[in-house]
Parts: sequence; C-alpha cells; structure tokens
Amino acid sequence: MTGPIDDDPRWSLISGQQSKCPCCGEDSATLLSLAYDRPDPFPSDAPGHQNAMLNATDGDILTEDFCRMGEYRFVRCVLEFPLRGLDDDLVLGVWGSLSVGNFGKYVDRFDSGDQAELGDMFSWLMNAVPRDRRQPVKMVMVPRDGRQRPQLYFSDEADLMYPLQQNGLSYDELADLLQGYGHDLRAKNRLN
Repeated sequence: MTGPIDDDPRWSLISGQQSKCPCCGEDSATLLSLAYDRPDPFPSDAPGHQNAMLNATDGDILTEDFCRMGEYRFVRCVLEFPLRGLDDDLVLGVWGSLSVGNFGKYVDRFDSGDQAELGDMFSWLMNAVPRDRRQPVKMVMVPRDGRQRPQLYFSDEADLMYPLQQNGLSYDELADLLQGYGHDLRAKNRLN
C-alpha cells in the first residue's frame, strides 16, 4: 500500500524520458532500475554462467538467476519501492537466499514458469540495502509465474526499510538511498 502522493517539485528533475542523473548522466529509467550482479558473499572475481550450467556442474556457481555457494542457495529477485511523487517504482535487482529444499523446488519449476504455486518463502536479503547495511535482513520471497523474478518484502516491521517499502519513498529518501550507489540527485539542485 502506498502512502500519500508527495508534491515535491524536485520530482520533475527525474521524471520523463529526458531526465538524467546530474552527477553521472544516467537516464532516469536506468537510475530507477539498479541491480546487483551477485549475492554479496559470492566472490566478485568468479565468472557468471548460463542457467543450464547449474545442474551440469558441482560446487559453487553463479548463473543468470541462481547461485550456489557451499551449503547456501540464492535466487535473483526484485525489491521494489514505490515513489511518492512519481508513477514509477525504484526497482532493485537483488539476491535472496532459500533453503536447499525450497531452492530445489523453485529451480524445478523455473522452466515451466509456474512458481507462484510455491507460495511465500522465508529468505534473507543477500545484498546491502541500503549500501551501508552490514547484516542480512529477514525477508519474505514471493514467487511469481511466467518466469518473472520473485519479489522480496521486508518482514520485520521494526526494520528501517519496512515503512519505505510499504509507504513509498519521498524525494529525499530516494536521493539518500541512491547516494549510496554513487548517484547524487541533489547535485542538480546545487547547480541551479
């Protein structure tokens, strides 16, 4: 459920197809759709593979949608935050953990596109959101049909990100979050 619409005039700085990040020149569509290429604990120098390699190899592996690291299993997901001043959402491509059993069930249904029947599953968010967070966060993973990436939802109402996902981000909250990813939305305001 989203909160009230925020009429902050600064939303116009990132709305529309012509809008660009003032610090790096990225367009607003790219700015509102950021992704992690791997779970934070997975080695950054490990190569990625196609999904078909998951069952063709043993040991640790990173594919387009799955990751296996020792006894841990991860799935590429989306974490969405409504924006209180735009009709868009901030969509973060992140990784969530699953138990070995749930991971197997999810992978078995992946090609059929019938994952929603699995129902909600416990997960840990395996990327730092916000970027300065140091501990994994309890989440609910909601599989979706049609090979869409599952959605992650904060499950702890006391978590600082829970109300932001429920009520949406103000312009300043979005700017603060994006600043951790190297984007300075406020730079344009300082230039004017």
